[in-house]
Amino acid sequence: MAATLASRPAHDKPYALRWKTHAGRTLPSVDVTDRDRLYERMEGRS
Repeated sequence: MAATLASRPAHDKPYALRWKTHAGRTLPSVDVTDRDRLYERMEGRS
């Protein structure tokens, strides 16, 4: 396995991650700095 991985050619251009964003809105009473509360809201528990 090591020989197979070592023989791979190097790429000219490094990989670039491109995030796909979606328009959204903030919900009332959701504090994005409170991670536990944010996850509860996203999972529909509150």
